[in-house]
Amino acid sequence: KMAQPVVLHVYDLSQGMAKQFSPMLMGITIDGIWHTGVCVFGREFYYGGGICQDFPAQTPYGSPVDVVEIGTTTKTHAELLQFLSSIQSSFTAETYDLLNNNCNNFSTTVTRFLTGQDIPQHILDLPEMAMSTPLGAMIRPQIEAAQSRISEQSSFSAVPGVAQHSGEQDSSTPYQEMQQPHQALRGLLRTPVLLTKAEIEVVKKKLEEFLPGAGTSVKELREAVDSLGPAKCFPALDLLRLAAARDLPSNAEVAPHLLHILKTCAVPAECPRPTRMMALRTLVNAFAFEPGAKALLSDPEGLAEAVAVGLAAEQHNAVKLAAAMLACNAVGAQSRFPGSVALPEEVHIRLAYVAGNALAEVRGGSDAPMPPEAAGVELYCLGTLGQVCLSDNGAKELVQTLDVDLARRQKEPPGSDPRTAALATDV
Repeated sequence: KMAQPVVLHVYDLSQGMAKQFSPMLMGITIDGIWHTGVCVFGREFYYGGGICQDFPAQTPYGSPVDVVEIGTTTKTHAELLQFLSSIQSSFTAETYDLLNNNCNNFSTTVTRFLTGQDIPQHILDLPEMAMSTPLGAMIRPQIEAAQSRISEQSSFSAVPGVAQHSGEQDSSTPYQEMQQPHQALRGLLRTPVLLTKAEIEVVKKKLEEFLPGAGTSVKELREAVDSLGPAKCFPALDLLRLAAARDLPSNAEVAPHLLHILKTCAVPAECPRPTRMMALRTLVNAFAFEPGAKALLSDPEGLAEAVAVGLAAEQHNAVKLAAAMLACNAVGAQSRFPGSVALPEEVHIRLAYVAGNALAEVRGGSDAPMPPEAAGVELYCLGTLGQVCLSDNGAKELVQTLDVDLARRQKEPPGSDPRTAALATDV
């Protein structure tokens, strides 16, 4: 058997607040309120509303703050699914307990099965340590309430064939038939699409090559974008992309610069492909938190223009993919951030129109397997259409006239993303 890497994604449910305020409020210093997920076989397995899976770093918990290499496994995917079925009664919505049976207990159970190794002990010990103070006991109901809300959002990510409630029997029902109406769309609505991977040292080296002595604070990176100009500013944009998704304070720091990036690096037709791609990716990650989302939604027409230009990029699927992700994040922002500015109907209509055209082009009349980036364009354009239909009757009428061949996409054509068929059904 070929060994598969096993990696732990660590999330801070407090988004940096625990480290900042725990000395004052709890009498002890804790770095975060940890949630974990186990990444193996191209999926991330975690304990949400039962045993769940998602694409790595695409769970309801946002972006991981740490990645821990646990080891490798010679177990197969089928063996893992069989093991998850055997432990499902211990990890249901009803059996969740903040101190004694939480997501980290699930993660260590899985890593022990796969590798013989537990997850780091300080992660396992944190709930008991944090809740041992009087104030910790006071905030426990709020933490459990937050976990309950996230568990509800995880329903679309239940592992097929693994029951999610005590006493439930394993089912051989096809996954799409198990879904409630619009569950696939709600899966996209619950959390933004984010692009958080990067070879940071390579990017910094390229920035230093273009602009010796360049700093990497948000202010310095914003200045570098103007200093380097459209031809060479893409390394600075790449670092701003990472900052936008890092945490709430970093996102708030990037937010005031987003419209400048939109107007100078994402919309102009003359922008080079690397710059346009990195600009669009930065705008995608701006939707990780409310400050960035509000900043971009303050110019909905400019946002729609950036999507339209990106989706029209010939033969550049990486640019099209970033544009499709941006459209999907934009139309879902109102659901994630109810206080944000709603997109006007004319912008919904334009986004639906360009997403529909991109869908018609990405596969054409062929069922030949698509490259992953093209499959991503298909997925997020479908997500855009579906979310528009849920929120705007005028745009919904337009979608009904578009030739996007939903029937064929419901049949999981070769090369499509595993979520495409469920989304096509919802649309």
